[in-house]
Amino acid sequence: MPFSPSTAVQLFDRLATAYEQSTAGQTTPEAILQIGPCLVSVRASTPTLQRQVLRPLACPIQTPQGQRVDFSIDLLDLGAQPLPDLPWNPQAISPEQETSEYQEGPFLFTRHGDVMLTALNREAGRTVALVHDPARWPLRHYKQAIFITLYQHLRRRGLHLIHASAIGSQGRAALIAGRSGAGKTTTMLTSVSAGLDFLGDDTTLVQRTASGALEVVTLLSTLDVTDATAVWFPELTPHLSAQRSHTGKRQIILSEAYPERMAASGAVAAILAPEITGQTHSALAPANRAALLSELLFFSVDLHDAALARAQVEFLAQAVESTPVYRLLLGRDKDQIPQLIGELINGTTTGDTFHSLRPQDQGADGSRS
Repeated sequence: MPFSPSTAVQLFDRLATAYEQSTAGQTTPEAILQIGPCLVSVRASTPTLQRQVLRPLACPIQTPQGQRVDFSIDLLDLGAQPLPDLPWNPQAISPEQETSEYQEGPFLFTRHGDVMLTALNREAGRTVALVHDPARWPLRHYKQAIFITLYQHLRRRGLHLIHASAIGSQGRAALIAGRSGAGKTTTMLTSVSAGLDFLGDDTTLVQRTASGALEVVTLLSTLDVTDATAVWFPELTPHLSAQRSHTGKRQIILSEAYPERMAASGAVAAILAPEITGQTHSALAPANRAALLSELLFFSVDLHDAALARAQVEFLAQAVESTPVYRLLLGRDKDQIPQLIGELINGTTTGDTFHSLRPQDQGADGSRS
């Protein structure tokens, strides 16, 4: 399906027409995703592609019942046919993520390696995608293609990205925030394997509810793990992908390893910044709100739309200011970490758990007040 130079609207219409023509006269697989307050229709031209798209999702999935959806995603299975190139030079390229982008008006076109081309129309609330050989779709592209496609719609409805993992218990949750290597994924996996709920890894969606509470909304159950982390959790071995990401990590769909540990949402009780200490015991300590916010802004803010980026910055600032924040000092007692976090989430933490000050005893800069 080679493209001749055209306008963005012409190219989007051409892709939409190609999808409609390929599915004319046949029953098209469709699922309705419940993502926070949003209903999303996902249709695919073949059952194989539909299964692959739904496989990494952790949000509730419904069968269509005439619901009015907020936006839709239509995916066309190209089979062995290769992806076409975009008719324009990319405006942004990420060799690490294997993506290239072109944006014009309400349209955002993203090519994900050699496996997927997404065309997103923000005004129409619709994405049309071409997929090459979905049965062999590398797992690393799930997070990129599905999350990017969904998030550009969801962020217009009050759902914001936080670069953090999220674990929960009894409808409440803790965000585990920090840069790569800080211990986020290991902390999350340790907690989930011990019985806490999974709500997100790295790219976590958070919203304000009508009551003003901060809430995690689960979307994907994919995560990347190092070989060292995988050794600690041998039950993950059968589920690890053969391929590695650009960082050398292997990918996994956690819902296949821990199907009973998936939760749809959780009210945020605290934000934790993990630190590997080498000490014997794990503990909580006061966190510097300004430093935590700076790190979250650097890794979380999406700049595709200036107005939405400002809204995201304000949301993250309010979230850090209004939520208890702690340093999670990770000791060698790995098996005790889930109990520590579970007690914090459920409000049963005792004073012995804390290394020093509680968050309310510190100023905005992390000093004693």
